[in-house]
Amino acid sequence: GQVINFVNRIARRVAEKYPNVYLETLSYQYTSELPSGGVKPDDNVIIRLCTDMCHTHTDEKECAVLKTETERLRQWSQISRNVYVWYYVANYVNYFAPFPNFTAMQNAFSLFAKNGVNGVYSEGFGYESPEFGELRSYLLSKLSLNPRMSYSEYRYHMKDFLTGYYGEGGEKILEYIDLLEKTLRRALHENRTRYRYFIPFQNFLASPSFRRIFADPCIGMSVRFYGFYSICHNKYHKIQPPVFGYIVHMRCVFLFLFDVYAEIYVF
Repeated sequence: GQVINFVNRIARRVAEKYPNVYLETLSYQYTSELPSGGVKPDDNVIIRLCTDMCHTHTDEKECAVLKTETERLRQWSQISRNVYVWYYVANYVNYFAPFPNFTAMQNAFSLFAKNGVNGVYSEGFGYESPEFGELRSYLLSKLSLNPRMSYSEYRYHMKDFLTGYYGEGGEKILEYIDLLEKTLRRALHENRTRYRYFIPFQNFLASPSFRRIFADPCIGMSVRFYGFYSICHNKYHKIQPPVFGYIVHMRCVFLFLFDVYAEIYVF
């Protein structure tokens, strides 16, 4: 409770002169757990909960990580009126690897809303990441405006963006994304483990659905570029060929730069 006590003391001094000003502190790493001794944040203190939400599961019964993070969220919401979330939505091990967390994103925002979260900051990656940045930004905006939306409504927004952005190719892009999530679920079931960062290129390469996508002249080149870059760019970033990186940015059809999105919306 030392950090919260310290922040409370500052907040009280600030409130004497600026009663409408809020102070923010992080619930992160060594401050992740609730303060001991019955200490609670003052009403003008914001708790920014840095989450470690599972990027694959949506059922607490299937994932200890998701269960732990959800319980942590509930506990902080019980002692604080001002809980905000710092939500990570990028693959920090390999920015070019597939990262099928779209379903988990919708589930996370639903959990935030149910547990009284006031706002969400979504951290992506500002450059060198081509894994559907525009689509993620669009969906995160929709979720921020309506975190309680149903999965069917979320799915509608996803299809709507893909059709508007890729035209007739949107249907196959969605087929590719669904294939990633299906492959991931199968891997989780077979290995009984949590794949926090997903690099499954070799797993679905031989599937009939992927072969149909690969053969398409519009997006096949993008897939080939991704496959080659995945070999060159390992998960620890020891090999980063800059020239090929520029080729990827110029030539890929559906692999795009991950634009920065950092917005706070009040529910």
